[in-house]
Amino acid sequence: MLNIFLTSFKVSFVEGANSFIYLLSKLPLIGKKIPESLYKETKIKMILGLIKYILSLFSEFFRKAIYLAIFVGIPTVALTKGRGIEVDTERLYIHIYFVLSFMAGSLLNSILLKVDNDAYNVITLMRVDPKKYYLGEIIYKIISQSIFLSPVMIINIGFKKTLIVLLTLGAFRIFGETLVLFIFNKHKVVLGRNKVLPIVLILVAPIFAYLLPFFNIILGEFIILNPISICIIIVLGFLAASYLWNSKSYTALSRRLISKGAIFNDGENLKGVAFADVAINEKNIDIKTLNSKKLNKKSGYDYLNSIFFNRHKKIVINAIRNRVVIIGVATVASVILLLIFPDYKEKVAANIIKASGYLVFVMYMISTTQRICKAMFFNCDISLLRYGYYKDPKAILDNFRVRLKRVVLYNLMPSVTICLGLTIIIIFCGKAYNIIELLPIFLAILGLSGFFSIYHLFMYYIVQPYTKDLTIKSPLFHISNFIVYMASYQALQIKVAPSYFTLVVIVITMLFIPIALFTIYKMAPKTFKLK
Repeated sequence: MLNIFLTSFKVSFVEGANSFIYLLSKLPLIGKKIPESLYKETKIKMILGLIKYILSLFSEFFRKAIYLAIFVGIPTVALTKGRGIEVDTERLYIHIYFVLSFMAGSLLNSILLKVDNDAYNVITLMRVDPKKYYLGEIIYKIISQSIFLSPVMIINIGFKKTLIVLLTLGAFRIFGETLVLFIFNKHKVVLGRNKVLPIVLILVAPIFAYLLPFFNIILGEFIILNPISICIIIVLGFLAASYLWNSKSYTALSRRLISKGAIFNDGENLKGVAFADVAINEKNIDIKTLNSKKLNKKSGYDYLNSIFFNRHKKIVINAIRNRVVIIGVATVASVILLLIFPDYKEKVAANIIKASGYLVFVMYMISTTQRICKAMFFNCDISLLRYGYYKDPKAILDNFRVRLKRVVLYNLMPSVTICLGLTIIIIFCGKAYNIIELLPIFLAILGLSGFFSIYHLFMYYIVQPYTKDLTIKSPLFHISNFIVYMASYQALQIKVAPSYFTLVVIVITMLFIPIALFTIYKMAPKTFKLK
């Protein structure tokens, strides 16, 4: 098993070195001085690979610290101090981390469900025993994540409790892997591959993590800080590990997950897996959809995009439907909780009125524009960008305007659903007269929906991060998205009157539209190209 793990590590090391060289070759000034000979086995490549590996280690420490700060630390402080929850800060910290990482993370981050280049290279191309590969990866992940998480957790909850939390976390991660393998053994079903489970976990986990403390229910303390439960978890962890060790289903599972048909999308390049969620099966398109007579009154890029959105409406509608369903379920769940705990109606109503800062992050998360951009590239632009007329400044601007109208309209659907959901909750709180106070919030929701629609489409045209090999290789794209994500999350701390917040949102959005149009007209002919 150790030899196989080292082999997998060497493969990852070489791929990391190659990607680092590629990144350097794309940098301004020094990029043109990077020779292709560096991709060969040279000492410089080994040094660059080592630098990339060291940077990846620091990156992992940083990512874990950001994760703990954003999803655990900041909410803990906000809930205990900002919302007046009478729960010890340390207990609440452990509770939130338990729900997000133990309950949801053990399945969402399962090694047995991972499909990537390393798994394909090692198992399929190098014909390594899948069992040894998966077990080695599971052990490595449990150990490495404990190392990466330790510094920040020790600062927040102390060494002793950190040790207990990480020990029990390892057991829960083994539970998650065992559950995946057990269900596959019994029912030949790969848990989580149909996207229903991830959606449910993503929906339920925040509710359990951030709402239960309002009712003084702290799951983490009951389960991972109780000596009896700790002993039970460790014993069950050993039993689960024994099941993993003795199972003989790894080969069948690997064939299901990374077989040529599954991972290559019917013979396509492995790199196309990143676009699997926006690919369509031509055989499933009905005749009515292919009939374009109803679009005869349209012309130019309006006609082109009408055909595109008509034939790919399932991709767009599914994304919108999922968001609408999640918002609807959250609304119903909130109403049920208010009926069960009517004493919290005043507090919930007051928090909704003051929820301006939360809107930025929520609207960023529910925007469908980035997914639509992927669909446009994969199913349309990757072919048309080969022609010069498609990159003409006027053509690009016309195309952008037509698409902007579409994505703004689509993103308005979940936005309107949020407005309706908040209205229903306010009514159930017995504060129907406060709906007028929600009008600035509703305007802010619609404004933010428009802003993020413009932003993602703008980034698509100015950066165009996708390549003809169906990969995403643009440091600027990732950096920009990270900055916007962080800004959206930091907006959770904003505490201003809804009217002022709405005014700022509308002003920023209205200023961004002409800037985006002018920038695209000037720069997109050079940036919007096939890479």
